[in-house]
Amino acid sequence: MKIKENRSLFLLILLLLVTLTMLTTARQILKTEKYAESVEEAVDIVSKQSDSRFVELVEVQNLHFQQIIDLQKKVDTLQSGLKKEKKERDQTNRLLGIDGKYDKNNVLIKQKDLDTFLNYKTDAVSLVVFNVKSEKYENNIVGPPVTAPAIIIGKYVLISSHTNDPEVLKEMFLSNFPESVKVEIFKHNVVMVINDKPVELKEIYRNREKDFSLFEIPAEAVEKVKTVSNFPFEMGRSGELKIGNFIFMNGRPGGEYEIARSGHVTTLSILYRDENNNGEYKKDDNSFGISEIVLPGDSGSPIVAFRDGKPELVGITLGYIDGRGKGIVRSYALKIDVATDEIKSRFQFGDGFFNSFI
Repeated sequence: MKIKENRSLFLLILLLLVTLTMLTTARQILKTEKYAESVEEAVDIVSKQSDSRFVELVEVQNLHFQQIIDLQKKVDTLQSGLKKEKKERDQTNRLLGIDGKYDKNNVLIKQKDLDTFLNYKTDAVSLVVFNVKSEKYENNIVGPPVTAPAIIIGKYVLISSHTNDPEVLKEMFLSNFPESVKVEIFKHNVVMVINDKPVELKEIYRNREKDFSLFEIPAEAVEKVKTVSNFPFEMGRSGELKIGNFIFMNGRPGGEYEIARSGHVTTLSILYRDENNNGEYKKDDNSFGISEIVLPGDSGSPIVAFRDGKPELVGITLGYIDGRGKGIVRSYALKIDVATDEIKSRFQFGDGFFNSFI
């Protein structure tokens, strides 16, 4: 009887344990299902948020793309306008001759620049005292002053050589005397008038063959030079000249009046008869031919060419028909490169030296 009761109790306990286990399992299953539902809801929320963010990003990207497209259209329109403007400008430049080279006409010249050039008035005066001897007398005689245009560059003055060369002036002076008279150079001065006072220049370089000379203004007179204008335009490159280039010369025929003359480059070198070599023709590449008629008093006058309308010094007037005794049959001028390049090399001046005083 007792054994049956114990068995019944055991079965009851076992039943309770099984029931408890089932309840625990059921609870766990329930929690799992709720967790799954929560996860699913979370995923759904995240998915919805992601979809919304994606849509937003797509809209922003599309907006940016549209802005880029609109900007590109504006750029294309601007470039098209610039190309059209450049084409029109190039056509205009071709008609006017604007090409960075020296002009062949006066279309682009500004009246202000031309007035500045024609108003540039700087002269140097050469004075020579000669000692004249003959069988009957000996005396010092002052030769006639020779005035010539000069070009001021800072404290330096560029002048054609034959206008102030004492040997050339001596030959001119000798022509007034018979051969029996002996003439020697006693004193030679080259002066400029600054502030109404004569200032003697110091010769520092001369090239008789190429026909240019360089003088220096004394240190004590440099301050005075400020009242005398430096040459107002840049030194050009006469090596870039072409036949037909338009030029302007501001000459002084007879040394009294300024007579400005326009013309053109006629040759890039000159031929002359070398009287010391049986009249053989020789070529001078240091000079170029000009169409202007050159007269006594013009020697040393500056010549400008115009690069797209802007004046540049390209030459110094030297001679005319039969000038320098070489049988030259046209007017000619010294190429400015010849003088400036030689001076820069001689005195180790920098490339921009001659334009640093403008």
